[in-house]
Amino acid sequence: MNQLQPATDSDAQEWRFAPEAQALFEEWLIPFETELRGEELHPALVSHLAKYRKLIPALALIFALVDTPDSGHLIHAQEIGRALAWGDYLRTHAERLYAAAVMPETSAAKQLLDKIKAGKLADSDGVMLDAFTPRQIAVKHWTGLGTPDAVRKAANLLCDYGWLEREATPSSAAGGRPGERYVLHPTLVKGGQ
Repeated sequence: MNQLQPATDSDAQEWRFAPEAQALFEEWLIPFETELRGEELHPALVSHLAKYRKLIPALALIFALVDTPDSGHLIHAQEIGRALAWGDYLRTHAERLYAAAVMPETSAAKQLLDKIKAGKLADSDGVMLDAFTPRQIAVKHWTGLGTPDAVRKAANLLCDYGWLEREATPSSAAGGRPGERYVLHPTLVKGGQ
């Protein structure tokens, strides 16, 4: 570590990318910048990912300081490659976190689950239902759940987490298309949290 110390307090060390590392970084940066400027990503995720412009070189520098401190102040392709791999790994986590926050069905699913837990899913006699159709919820006009499609998306998300189970319902004797209903997890029927 003593080798990494500047000769004086005002004598900073300057590290640079080796030519092959610079080429690798630019190969990553150009499509990355294009993606950030596009319309596909949510603005919150764009704001997060924009910090990767600094994160990737900073990680590469850390890897170079640890692995090759005597490299003549050069960051090689191996270190930038490792930094890019870490960036990809961190991005997958960021995408999952931001998806939960920016997907409308996430807040609608929370709203639906809260209403069910509060006992709002009852028939006209006040008896708690153990299943519902998207239309039954949509007519209640709860926030974010005003259409059968919005209810379906929220309910499908709750199915993914085990709170509900989707069942196909057959066509009626008069015809029509098959529908679906959502069955509550037994703990919800009993008023569980």
